[in-house]
Amino acid sequence: MPPEEVEKPAPEPEVPAPVPAPKPEEPRPAPGPTVEEPPVQPQPQPQQPDRPPTEAPRAGPVKTATVLFQSSGAKLSYKEGAATRFTEIKGELELMSGWVLSARHPVLLDLGHGRRAWFEGELGIDIVDGNTTLEVIKEGVYVDALGGKGTVIVRREGTAIEVADAAVLAERMSTIKDGLEVSCLDGEVAWGESRLGAGQGATISGKGFKRTKAEGAKLRDKGLIKDWAKSQNLWREDFDARMGERLFAGEVENGIAIGPGGREVSIGCYLRESREASERTFLRVRIRVTANTGLYLQLIGDEGKSRFGKEFLVPAGQWVTLKIPVLACREGDNGMRAPAKPGEKEGNKGGEKNEKIDAASLLQKFHVATKNKNTQIEIDWIEIGDEPAQK
Repeated sequence: MPPEEVEKPAPEPEVPAPVPAPKPEEPRPAPGPTVEEPPVQPQPQPQQPDRPPTEAPRAGPVKTATVLFQSSGAKLSYKEGAATRFTEIKGELELMSGWVLSARHPVLLDLGHGRRAWFEGELGIDIVDGNTTLEVIKEGVYVDALGGKGTVIVRREGTAIEVADAAVLAERMSTIKDGLEVSCLDGEVAWGESRLGAGQGATISGKGFKRTKAEGAKLRDKGLIKDWAKSQNLWREDFDARMGERLFAGEVENGIAIGPGGREVSIGCYLRESREASERTFLRVRIRVTANTGLYLQLIGDEGKSRFGKEFLVPAGQWVTLKIPVLACREGDNGMRAPAKPGEKEGNKGGEKNEKIDAASLLQKFHVATKNKNTQIEIDWIEIGDEPAQK
């Protein structure tokens, strides 16, 4: 018997999905008057530099040296930049950075700040990182920076030495591409951490000083140094035991004149021969004291009738070089009698009449003194010379 059919319930009607209510419209502002905006004006474009902004503009040439003296036949000339030919310098005394100089015979340059260079051959001059830089290309250069300010860099290829408060001769070596033969006459010369002292000579290349040896006074026999002394009619006193009775104040020990402490500390000596003074005559002294003190340097001439001097304040413990133009220092300091000018009569505080002083004074004695009895004076050398007349 077939099963009974069960009546299936009728399907429920589908409920339609709810229709979302429309979003209310946001209120719109009431229309107002129409305002026209002004047209946009084109803005000026910044001017583009000639070089990319990362490249610093190059400085132009600057004065680096001045010509003081040319030896006869020197024919000083220069070239700059990529020039291959030299142009003779006629009437121009100022030399610019970036120049290469050429001279057949020695030429004296003023490097400023009390520093001088005496060269022959070919020499590059420049200012690098604020320092005067001399490049030895041919022959050599003698740099006298004693008493001067700042550092002079002397170089060849990749080799460079620093000269500050020193006197140094640097000559090109033909056997080593970047080599220099260096002679230190006074002070010391530096290459990195290495030092070359007074009276020493050495060779130097990119590997530093080599074959260092003590040469002493023999260094002054080198050709460029002898020419330097001759050009200035230079007289020099290196104090030694041979002075004998010429030393009338102080004492000599190991090549140094010493003024020991006492009521008045002084060093004095007679010149080897009388020396005529002119408007170009100078006195230079390498000196050291043990306490800060005022010193009076003096040259005496005409049997004591003429005196030329100047007072200096000298710091303790370091060698310093003092220089005075002799005839410009006629007036005395520290209450000393002021000598007369050439052709005039000398007067003093007492009003006494004195003999007439000749225009050409004959220098005969050197003297340095201080009233500070708690110091000691030491002198390495003194020089008397004449500034070269410009040519």
